[in-house]
Amino acid sequence: MITASPDIEGVALPGRDEVFKCSGYADDTSIAVTSDNSMGATFDTYALYEKASGAKLNRGKSKGMWLGAWKFRQDSPYGIKWVKELQLLGGTFSAGAYSVPTWEPPVKKLEQRLSAWKGRQLTLQGKATVINTLALSQIWHLCHVFVIPEWAIKRIKKAVWAFFWSGRKELVARRTVCLPKALGGFGVIDFELKAKAFSLQWVRRYFSPAPGKWKAFFSFFLLSCLSVMPVQALSVNTFPRRLISLLPSYYQFLLRAWFQFDGGVVDGLLSLDVSSDRPRSLPEITSHVAYVIGRRLVTPEPHCIGKFRPTYGPLYWSQTWDQVHLTTLDRPVVDVNWKIAHGVLYTASRLVNSFGMANIEVRCHCRADEETLEHLFFECAYARILVGWVYFNLMVVCPSAPPFTVEELLFGINTNRRRNVPKIILWMLQVVKHHLWVARCDFRFRGVLRTEAECLKAMIARLKFLLKVLAGRCRSPSQIRSFEKQWLANKTLGHFEGEKLVFSF
Repeated sequence: MITASPDIEGVALPGRDEVFKCSGYADDTSIAVTSDNSMGATFDTYALYEKASGAKLNRGKSKGMWLGAWKFRQDSPYGIKWVKELQLLGGTFSAGAYSVPTWEPPVKKLEQRLSAWKGRQLTLQGKATVINTLALSQIWHLCHVFVIPEWAIKRIKKAVWAFFWSGRKELVARRTVCLPKALGGFGVIDFELKAKAFSLQWVRRYFSPAPGKWKAFFSFFLLSCLSVMPVQALSVNTFPRRLISLLPSYYQFLLRAWFQFDGGVVDGLLSLDVSSDRPRSLPEITSHVAYVIGRRLVTPEPHCIGKFRPTYGPLYWSQTWDQVHLTTLDRPVVDVNWKIAHGVLYTASRLVNSFGMANIEVRCHCRADEETLEHLFFECAYARILVGWVYFNLMVVCPSAPPFTVEELLFGINTNRRRNVPKIILWMLQVVKHHLWVARCDFRFRGVLRTEAECLKAMIARLKFLLKVLAGRCRSPSQIRSFEKQWLANKTLGHFEGEKLVFSF
């Protein structure tokens, strides 16, 4: 009724013979009029609807806001509340600055959620899950339509990374932690990149056939500020910054994100990642696709790749990360092995040589002269006992298997050898490193010197517990056969007796 009424004058859409009068979401209706007569006609229409339907407009909950040439009006007609700021679907709209009232509540809630989880004993993967699902979810709806202000970015970063690293020194670059597990990270979402990926969805929507009144404003501002239509603006990155800065803030953000994600034209189609072998055309650009492209373009390779190259040459990093995350059931083991692969564990040698801590006892708890990464996990007497036990089990499975090398202890088994090594042996090596690190920390910080036998006993108990949990997930005969092949080395290291799992070690 409001849209069809000739007595109600809405907001004229630039470049079109259309006007915007109202929009609805669930039971909320937003109306825009440009004259006092139109305002009166709107409430007359509501009165007519009330008589016909029996429904009634709740004026006590209705709000109005003066905008444009009316923003200085002080009167409060029609018995509704007139405000300077209006909350709508989580965002704040006003004639002036809206940054603080829009972003302060969700940023504060994000900080509170992370603070509530701070006292719990979480692994790195657990923290990544809390950040992605419980914390950053507070801001996603706003990122679709608002630019995140700088003050909010700083607070979010501070809260997120202080939580992830428990307020301690950040051991690995943030960009690396935001990589997926298969590339050496933990998949923490880079919220700034994600916001840019969300903004690019408006480009896809603009060129879709679905109608949208907002498209008129997008065309109008690009034509007014850049003197081109959107298709030309997105085709070539030749606009001076001073011209782009004339656009409304969100359109500036969108345009810069487009070119940061290597946007352009390929075979007459607007696409992202145009410099690559596989550019993605506009219909393919979901927020996830855009985020992956942006992450690849801005993220350097993990520091560990260059760090270990002079010593070990080019390593098989994809295999390394796959073995680190071989199972998610034993996350403390994952954490230690992830830090080993990145070379960020605080060994005594690293504390003395890299951080200048001269008062640190540099000797290993096995009384060797220097506690380096290589010594602790390969040369140490404790390592020889525990790794020797794993190698003995590998010999049972594959009698011709060569001994493990220092590379394999630090970075996992390479592709060629892995074909002949069952999963249980790979995971045994991961658990070995965890228990070697625990024994070292017990000695240095708790004054407890574990024997090799105690470490081996604890490691075997941990392995058996994990295998029982994994076995409990097997429901069908095919799952049991697969479990026995990979996790029991073709029944060499254990087997089922009915529903009971019996170990051979």
